[in-house]
Amino acid sequence: MPTLFATVGTTEFPPLMSFLTSTSFIDQLVANKVTKLTIQYGRSTDPLTALTALSDFKLGPSTPPFTSTLTHKTLTLTSFPLAPSLLPSFAAHTHTISHAGAGTILDCAPTNTRLMIIPNETLMNNHQVELAAVLPVPIHTARLGDEDLSTKIDDFLGAEKEVGGETGGGNMDVFLKIVEGEIEKGPKPAMCFVL
Repeated sequence: MPTLFATVGTTEFPPLMSFLTSTSFIDQLVANKVTKLTIQYGRSTDPLTALTALSDFKLGPSTPPFTSTLTHKTLTLTSFPLAPSLLPSFAAHTHTISHAGAGTILDCAPTNTRLMIIPNETLMNNHQVELAAVLPVPIHTARLGDEDLSTKIDDFLGAEKEVGGETGGGNMDVFLKIVEGEIEKGPKPAMCFVL
């Protein structure tokens, strides 16, 4: 049975959080026989709190690192804010939906999880869309406004990871050049002297 991990890394992505906790998306997961949805919500507020008011969702016991645990029909939903590493979460799930953050994608690439990226188009001059276009790893891509997003999700959940799957069409050299350029644009670290 498929399981799904969703992550925004260390940032916020409220539109993705709203999408992941919409009842239509959750019902789509149930229809695709997904048994577990784990949401890493970064610096946002816990997106599962809004679902606790709905009668179809049952609040369950939460054990660290999870801040919320709910059940809905055959689906268990859990959430947590940040973690030292997301590798255990990638390894524990068959599928991952992520923002198009370079670090998250590179961490996920060598695992057995199937990856779909949904770029956060509001960050740093839309750099996540630029990265998604040149990704050299097997991925599915979508945008929250896509008319066929539901179909893309069904296709993604029905797929098993395969070597040489769908890619952004790029190569590693171009990908690394874009990442290096973004790092150079960012804030410079403060100097630190140890005596």
